[in-house]
Amino acid sequence: MDKFQGFPSGMRNIPIPSLLISSLIEDIEDIAEIRCTLRFFWHIAQIKGIDRSIDSRTLLSDQLLVQSLGSISEIKRGLSMAVQRGTLLSTERNDGSYTYFINNPEGRSAIQKASDKPLMQNPKIIDNNFPHSSNGLNIFQLYESNIGALTPMISDELRDAETIYPLEWIEMAIRESVENNARSWRYVSRVLERWLREGKKFGTDGKLGRNPQTLTAAEYRRKTS
Repeated sequence: MDKFQGFPSGMRNIPIPSLLISSLIEDIEDIAEIRCTLRFFWHIAQIKGIDRSIDSRTLLSDQLLVQSLGSISEIKRGLSMAVQRGTLLSTERNDGSYTYFINNPEGRSAIQKASDKPLMQNPKIIDNNFPHSSNGLNIFQLYESNIGALTPMISDELRDAETIYPLEWIEMAIRESVENNARSWRYVSRVLERWLREGKKFGTDGKLGRNPQTLTAAEYRRKTS
């Protein structure tokens, strides 16, 4: 095991209920439950508003959880244990997926409001309505799953990049960095800058392809908005 080098100066912190890391942590013995619970609080910290919730599909597609627990079934089991313990609340949607809330007054109120209608993933993400890529991951998850841990500086650069480039570009640039064994944001950003400068090719349906028509990122965003 590689020794952890320590937390960088100025890194972004997320709120975690004090009870979770005091009395509750003594009771939680299952590794899947504690990892799913902590990762849930990471995701919920990305959302603004009172009625905050996380769709089960977000958690089941979280590559950090998949890699650390080994399977989607383990994620499901860990979430189920968190709900049974009462740390989290859940409600089933019409499509069979679940929506999870913090078990606090706001979460209990939100789940009561949602009991008679289909639930949607809360769209009020910090700073932007971050879209999801073709594999269901948002820009932060794409980076963490393929490049490495987020830092405050990288988080800011990712937010800036999302306002300039389509998410498909960012996803493809990250994939290129992995394929070339150059896992760094510096490499990804240079690829994006080159594509913007040269005009990345898209098909007439707005999807990546070899159509001779070329669009800039700004034109692509207008075309698909």
